[in-house]
Amino acid sequence: MGDAVYSDIDVKNIIFKRDDLNFKAKLTAPSDPSLCRGVVVFIHGLGYCYKSYNIDDKLFAKSGWAFLRYNVRGHLGADGEWTIQDSVDDLRTCLDFLGNEPYLQNQHNIGFFAHSTGGLIALLAHIKDRRFKFGSVTNLITSLKVSYYWWFKSGYNKDVQHYFSLKGKTIDPKVKDFFDDDKWFSNVEENKLDKDEYSFPYKYGFLKGNSFYTFLYEIRNSPDILQSAENIGIPIIMFKSKSDEVIENIVSDKFYKAIASQNKKIIEVEPEMGTLKHFLMKSWPEIEVNTISFFNDHFDKRLI
Repeated sequence: MGDAVYSDIDVKNIIFKRDDLNFKAKLTAPSDPSLCRGVVVFIHGLGYCYKSYNIDDKLFAKSGWAFLRYNVRGHLGADGEWTIQDSVDDLRTCLDFLGNEPYLQNQHNIGFFAHSTGGLIALLAHIKDRRFKFGSVTNLITSLKVSYYWWFKSGYNKDVQHYFSLKGKTIDPKVKDFFDDDKWFSNVEENKLDKDEYSFPYKYGFLKGNSFYTFLYEIRNSPDILQSAENIGIPIIMFKSKSDEVIENIVSDKFYKAIASQNKKIIEVEPEMGTLKHFLMKSWPEIEVNTISFFNDHFDKRLI
């Protein structure tokens, strides 16, 4: 196939199910299934949605890749209470769906394209069942707890409060405490938080949940993918901001050095002035082009 470009593409709205929840997804692929070299699944970061990103699904399809994206549970119309484990299992259910989709060919040649906590979710899913054959991750959150404490060192703990404000209201004082001073988190660390007192609805960007208590304990109990990095051997391309207020950028370097992948690449991206460095708003077309090129070079051609 080389770097051929295909002009005819199809866009399908699909639904996969788990725990009686419907996950709406968008699938963009070459019109001729025989020209499809595999599938790329996009997993967005915590508090975002799949429409947050300046990504051209059709560019993947024109390069011979089916491209699927969906909203992680709890995010912008996706039902369910968000947890890391549920998000991992939802993604694995999505892979089950792709494996039974007659529209697709080469659906076992599958990769992930992820941002932030989406990268953590994708990598945890890969460790469980090894179905991903390659991946791309931008500004990886290796652990939610590591990220939370970095917010206070970078000063982001003040800015992030805007994303926890309910529409038309200021941030709940009980929520604000945890982002004014990280000492409040000691109650979570020591399991001293009263569940009834903190089991109230909250929002974080596009994420809405029924229990702020659950959200806090997801941070405390977050897996650290650095502890499992040596078990990851698939080709991976990574992108990191030159500076990052949400996760210290050297965390990406540590993960990159620790993974067992023989084919790996890391690219430092200059963040735009006046925007969230972690999100890299204007850099996604560049990230997308480099990701496609890397996948074209490193996908498993034996599966075609």
